[in-house]
Amino acid sequence: MRKALVVFAIGEKYTQILKQNKTQFINYAKKNDADFIIVDDFLDKTQKRNVLYQKLLIPNHFKQYDLVLFLDLDIIISKKCPSIFDLLPEDKGFGAVLSPRNKKKFKLHYSSRPEILNETVETYFTSRNFVFENELEKQFIIKNGGNINGGVLIFRPKLISELFYNYYYSNHHQGEKEAFEEAPMSFLSQKNHLFFSIDEKYNTEFFFEYYEDRPISKKIYRIKSNTIYKIINRILIKIFKIEPDSLIYAYQKKLKKELLEDVYILHFSGFISEKLYTKN
Repeated sequence: MRKALVVFAIGEKYTQILKQNKTQFINYAKKNDADFIIVDDFLDKTQKRNVLYQKLLIPNHFKQYDLVLFLDLDIIISKKCPSIFDLLPEDKGFGAVLSPRNKKKFKLHYSSRPEILNETVETYFTSRNFVFENELEKQFIIKNGGNINGGVLIFRPKLISELFYNYYYSNHHQGEKEAFEEAPMSFLSQKNHLFFSIDEKYNTEFFFEYYEDRPISKKIYRIKSNTIYKIINRILIKIFKIEPDSLIYAYQKKLKKELLEDVYILHFSGFISEKLYTKN
């Protein structure tokens, strides 16, 4: 069986991030007998869609592989992380972690953003111009699926490549609430019964963990909820160009260490200082 681990590093910024964080990807690929592939140019040179959308082209571009794993650059892979390649059943073409929409941490994180907090699985898709063909299909997706996080994606190209490729080159538009590759990947795979939900341990979003029941999480939450801290943090960012939340870096580092005892992949989703995910 041919396997590949793929990352995107397009442009100087992401090339530098990869340079600092590359060893873990090489090691994980080697551990799972997979080729490690760096995509450093657009898969679609015409750039019909945003580069994030071009994740949809991965399975078609790497059709010579039986399984293809895509990972964002801003993650940490635990040394004890099992093979993600082994998770995807043979009859499923795509796997990802569902957003923890119904969990307390999701609701607390988005408490100040009612447009996200009040979304349902149904409105997440319909507001982005995805149409349920009938009530049965709608109820199936609501019960078994939802929106995903695009940081850890596993593909079986022979089952999913055409579906994603055709969407990419279609004229469908998500409107003002665009969710790039995540919405079409989740909707199309769930609609066609090709989706497999991966355990959240394989893509744990760091900033959600501020709201969990850990002493260090509670401490971070209290600090970040403090009005004075918010003001100081904004001043440091805007005037002194200091990275966000630098004042609580020690607490973040402790939380990172604790989480990596429990989870397999920790994802920073672009919100956290690079130094947290480039130094294990």
